[in-house]
Amino acid sequence: MARESLKILIVEDDEDDAFFIKDILKEGLGEPAPLIDHYSSIDSSLKQLNPFNYDLAMFDYRLGEINGIELLRNIRKQGCDIPIILFTGQGDQEVAVEAMRAGATDYLSKGKLSIESVTQSIRYALGLRKEAELRKRAEEKLKKSHVDLTLSHEELQASMEKLKKAQNQILRSEKLAGIGRMVAGVCHEILNPLNIISGHSQSLLIERKNDGNLCNDLNSIMEEIQRISKIISSLLKFSRKGNMEFKKSDIRKELESVLSLVEKEMQLEGIQTIRKFDSEILPVFIDTDGMRQVFLNIINNAKFAMHRGGVFTVSTEVLTPR
Repeated sequence: MARESLKILIVEDDEDDAFFIKDILKEGLGEPAPLIDHYSSIDSSLKQLNPFNYDLAMFDYRLGEINGIELLRNIRKQGCDIPIILFTGQGDQEVAVEAMRAGATDYLSKGKLSIESVTQSIRYALGLRKEAELRKRAEEKLKKSHVDLTLSHEELQASMEKLKKAQNQILRSEKLAGIGRMVAGVCHEILNPLNIISGHSQSLLIERKNDGNLCNDLNSIMEEIQRISKIISSLLKFSRKGNMEFKKSDIRKELESVLSLVEKEMQLEGIQTIRKFDSEILPVFIDTDGMRQVFLNIINNAKFAMHRGGVFTVSTEVLTPR
């Protein structure tokens, strides 16, 4: 790939020195020949000068209205970082030190100018510029990597917060599910003796129906039993909410479980229970607690419709897979 011509700015008020420097540059830098702009004077406003258009600048220290160091400072204030070489007089060491502090890349004594010294200084200045650019790109890349790492860290923190919330929700759900299972188990354990108490109380009501005081007490007991049953039913509904558990079960077994709770009470009310269970019915996946509640609701509704006396037929025919 062809090398581009260097664009060089020279500010030198001595025409002979400027001509000499141009010859050195053309001979020392070779092809492609450098593009050189020469100004013999620069005023303090610098309106005619745009340093950003150049790859390199070379100033004489002793100028007219503004000296080389002041020009150097003005260019650096604009944010221009091109390499700048300052020409000094013989023995101007203090000027050279001040120039380097002001931002000069290098300095050369005009009494010792040669092709070798000038080209070596230019190569040195351009090398520093290239290193500075590489360092700047590396710093920008590092800065971008730091920003990306910060964003990744923030995203990770946000993900961890979401995960923590999800874990807490799972823990709460598991606790609620555990409470629900415990409540369901306790309720079923209570229902069994409660139905026995209800059955015995109704038997006493029938046997001692002429004993008014006893019947009043037994009726109070039955009212409390009904109240307890409603409370237990509410607890069972709460424990089953959103926590259905399907497992393989025999419909006949679930029906028998419900009938065992209510059949004695139905007998006391003069209701005869007839079972018509299909012997070939297959086990199915059901929520056993929910299905028992459905059967219990159906039986209670039937009892309410029949009042006292009658025949209640329980059949599994519609539940048999065909």
